[in-house]
Amino acid sequence: MAAAKVSVLGCRDLAGEADDINPYCVLAAGKQRFKTNIVGRTLGPRWDETFVVTFEDATSKLLVTIWSKQQDGGDLFLGLMSLDVSSLVLDDAAYWYPLQGRRGKNDIVAGEVCLAFDHPPQMQGKGGKASDVVKDKINQGLQGGENILDLSGCSLSNLPTEALNNLNWANIDLSFNKFTKWPVNLNMFEGLQELILSGCHLTRFGEDMRGLGNLRVLALNGNKLKVIGDSIGQLMSLERLDLANNEITDISPKIGNLRSLEELGLGGNQVSSIPPQFGKLEFLEVLDLSGNKITSLPNEFPGMIRLLDLNLANNELKKLPSDWGNMSRLVSLNISDNKLTDLPLSIGACVHMDTVVLDRNPIKDQELLRKYQIGTDHLMDYLGKRLFAFTQDQKRRKREQERRTNAAKKLRDAAKDPNEKKEEEEEANAGNSMFSLEVDETEDKLTDEEKQQKIRGHSQKLAVEIKNELVSVKRALNGANSLEQIIPVAKAIRALIPHMNVARQQMAPIPKPNPPIFRGDEDAVTKLKKTTAVAVKEFETVWQGIFNIVCGNPTLEQLVALSGVITGCLGVLQEVNKEIKK
Repeated sequence: MAAAKVSVLGCRDLAGEADDINPYCVLAAGKQRFKTNIVGRTLGPRWDETFVVTFEDATSKLLVTIWSKQQDGGDLFLGLMSLDVSSLVLDDAAYWYPLQGRRGKNDIVAGEVCLAFDHPPQMQGKGGKASDVVKDKINQGLQGGENILDLSGCSLSNLPTEALNNLNWANIDLSFNKFTKWPVNLNMFEGLQELILSGCHLTRFGEDMRGLGNLRVLALNGNKLKVIGDSIGQLMSLERLDLANNEITDISPKIGNLRSLEELGLGGNQVSSIPPQFGKLEFLEVLDLSGNKITSLPNEFPGMIRLLDLNLANNELKKLPSDWGNMSRLVSLNISDNKLTDLPLSIGACVHMDTVVLDRNPIKDQELLRKYQIGTDHLMDYLGKRLFAFTQDQKRRKREQERRTNAAKKLRDAAKDPNEKKEEEEEANAGNSMFSLEVDETEDKLTDEEKQQKIRGHSQKLAVEIKNELVSVKRALNGANSLEQIIPVAKAIRALIPHMNVARQQMAPIPKPNPPIFRGDEDAVTKLKKTTAVAVKEFETVWQGIFNIVCGNPTLEQLVALSGVITGCLGVLQEVNKEIKK
């Protein structure tokens, strides 16, 4: 029996339309099957994944097949190639192989696949003892001084006893081995912080993880796990967990115990439902649930209020939770290839979103689709306005209900006996003659509520004007090609900074945008234009926060503070637009 380390690097020039192709690669040798990650919407995927493949003898063949995961959950054939083991060149060099169609099929095939082959590390010795190569790796880890043990690709089925001589390993890499069962002696490494078991043959998750309470990073992608059991809840220090490309169908609610978790990868599995306890992962920032069979999300899902990057592509979702807007820090959202007919109204509150992908969904709102085709900025502007209109309608309905309630009360009062009504009025006014006189004398003055309504209406009107002025400023900046054209805009943004600082005091913290990236060959005009564009983006984000407050349910104090900000910002923008027109 022979073995080889096979690296699947990527493909180029595949057949089809890029937006419809989500490629992945399958290696087959005898009864062995290895599968890469799915790469979305590309004709030139790059995987850079390595597998150790064993062959019965020199007459064996390696079959490489490229597939595309489709929207309906099916798989589209993109091409294949076959190699005799005897022809493999084990030099770890990359070679391009042309793809072919299946015999007797009218397949549309194009492109090539890039592979590299090399000798595998020596296998584990008998009785759980390590081979010389493995011993050398263990000694290197001990001599390095950082307690890092790399035993990846060593064809291990058990953890070598020599590795147990040091219980202070901080990082252990056991990827691309042959562990069919969870190595129970891993619990002995109580100080372990990072454990990599990617690309092995694990079918079951560890049943007892209490000895790994300090683990911060756990990578189990590319295995054959089917269930993530209750023991996951024992890893309460985890910050990154990668479970992608397994066969997972069930996840324990105990995953909600991982309150320190920041990144979670579950793409490419068979998950159909998400535990409500996901909503307790309040420090989670990156979540990948793509390529599963999820039909719905629990109402608690938006409890992940610090989420920045969410991938739900290639599922079977028909709707999203109504409280989606609670995840207001979202920056990137991929919900392509689902069954969504609309987006929740509250998504308009996600003002930081700069990337939204919702292709291949049966969305019914044609205006929403039109804005989406123009760009994310236009889409989020539309969703924000839609939320504002809904909020205003709800308030109008509430006022109408109050008016009807008051009218009904007046009718009931009119039907009462005059003497009874007089007694009630005298009782209500007893001891309050001074207050009654004050009301009579100030009858023409506005109440606090009326003042609030008046300021809010005026502020909303000016906020809309600011948006129009800002569009003109951005258009002028995009078309500027000289310092004389850019400097007025830069000065105006600088003048807006004091107003932005006042506004920030009235809203939740807003992160600063990333600084522009300059190339060495760029001139002063390009650099100033990039810097000004970032500043404009920052103001636009702050302004959106102001707009959401004004259109929501602000206090009178907030309105008074923000009304001055709105007036000041409008004046600055109007002045710069006048100068631009000159």
